[in-house]
Amino acid sequence: MKFIIEPYSINFEVYYTSDPKRLVKSILKRKPDLKIIEELRKDWIDLDAGASVCAGQIRGNYTIIAIFDKEAIKDYHESYLAHEAVHVLSYVMKYTGIKYDFDNDEPHAYIVDGIVQMMVRAKS
Repeated sequence: MKFIIEPYSINFEVYYTSDPKRLVKSILKRKPDLKIIEELRKDWIDLDAGASVCAGQIRGNYTIIAIFDKEAIKDYHESYLAHEAVHVLSYVMKYTGIKYDFDNDEPHAYIVDGIVQMMVRAKS
């Protein structure tokens, strides 16, 4: 499922799949940049991860992709969501130049809240 992380206009794609390798092949056909290609290959072709997040350019748009293997995460769904949401937050912060503020982490909490809501909606 595809979303936009506002107000940053970042494309965010969330996939729950029973066949991650097939999904990765379809994403690779969209001609992503080398960052995405390397992460997808490392996590899914080489390692068979239960879930992963990668980010980079696809057709000129900054895109963050989260992939969840339905079978691998079935018993630990909430843990995987929390874990991968932090990775997504890091990509958002890196792309936008947002610095972490230890005295006021509320903006970061709102971003993670939105990310988790999108992940949950994609699973429905």
